[in-house]
Amino acid sequence: MTNLCLYSTNVWVKHHICREYRHDVHYVWCSEQFDPSQQGRHTGGSLIPATSSPAEIHRDLSVAVKRPDQHNAKIKEQRNGLKKLARQWLKASEITQPEHDDIIFDLDNRGLEIWRPLIYVIPRAGLAAGRIQPVPASKRAGMGKEFIIADLKGDEFDVIEMDHA
Repeated sequence: MTNLCLYSTNVWVKHHICREYRHDVHYVWCSEQFDPSQQGRHTGGSLIPATSSPAEIHRDLSVAVKRPDQHNAKIKEQRNGLKKLARQWLKASEITQPEHDDIIFDLDNRGLEIWRPLIYVIPRAGLAAGRIQPVPASKRAGMGKEFIIADLKGDEFDVIEMDHA
């Protein structure tokens, strides 16, 4: 059975960068389950490990932002990944040098609040099947299904931000 929605957790700053500098087009790694730990052990959804679980990623980022934890591995991974993307976009002339410099400055100098987690709820109904690409087993964190949507537009998903104050 195919789930009606896909779920992804992303940091606020990534969402902001995509809206401001990428024409509101988002590259999203997602799952059919928000919280695989709530699936029955006999289901495919239970095979998604914590490092790919939107719920676990959300919890980890929430704790890092609230405590605050400047050395959180997920925040470091996100920062490094976004810097790499900014360099690629600049090299491909998809962003200008000043835009690149602004992105890098923000990633290096803004407070932890820019790393707060956002949940993307992505209805499948509006997406052509070919846009939802299965992640090959060799690139997944576990045996559970994971997907990539490389060109998700801002009006094709909902964003949920939970306040854990």
